[in-house]
Amino acid sequence: GGGAENALNMVRSQEVMRFNVLLETCRITLGLLRRAIKGLVVMSEDLDDMLSSLHNHQVPTKWSAAAYLSLKPLAGWIADLEIRVSFFRRWTLSGAPSAYLLPAFFFPQGFLTAALQRHARFYKLAIDTLAFDFHVLKHATGEDVAAPQDGVYVQGFWIEAARWDRRSKMLKTSLEGEMLVPLPLLHLLPSSASASAAVSHQRSNDSVEPKDVTAHPDAVASDVNCIYECPLYKTSARQGTVSTTGQSSNFVLFVLLPAQ
Repeated sequence: GGGAENALNMVRSQEVMRFNVLLETCRITLGLLRRAIKGLVVMSEDLDDMLSSLHNHQVPTKWSAAAYLSLKPLAGWIADLEIRVSFFRRWTLSGAPSAYLLPAFFFPQGFLTAALQRHARFYKLAIDTLAFDFHVLKHATGEDVAAPQDGVYVQGFWIEAARWDRRSKMLKTSLEGEMLVPLPLLHLLPSSASASAAVSHQRSNDSVEPKDVTAHPDAVASDVNCIYECPLYKTSARQGTVSTTGQSSNFVLFVLLPAQ
């Protein structure tokens, strides 16, 4: 229902506000710098630092302070910003996408919580009984895929020092010379023992027909050696600081993937 969808729309609105602040910061500081170079205003210490950063292909401090966590140099940072803004512009103008670009978010944890909230409200469950099941799909991206009935499709991930084997549907040792490989489309499916019972109860009393939370078309083969808790980070630095809210600045969550 609309109330359930509002959880994701609220996250989108908050993210759009953050991007508007960032873009306005870039616009204002570039305008001031342009005027300072022309001699129309005093070249302050902040503007001088910004000019040095731009000359050195680095992201100015004022910009990174208003931005998300990133290790990219200036050119890559701007290209990444364009991708992020484009994603949220399409979502705002054309409606919810079939797959969400999770790396585009300032705070992906907020989106993940909202996805659980949406599921909890729709099936009238307690959100603290839910956690995500993870299913890697055969599709590389969500371009030609319809949105799932339950949960969300997310994309934009890279695996470091391992690879996803599409045939066996599990993590395997990376091939020689490959440090980073893309992970195919990922289905985050809210689930729990109590959720399974509630879904079957809902199915018998309602016209709603959710997907079976215990079975999945991309379920893995039975010869899995282990389930690996794959840490998901915002950047390639495998570290982060814990904020006052208890969330890490870099670590997002563990993605449970079958491995050999």
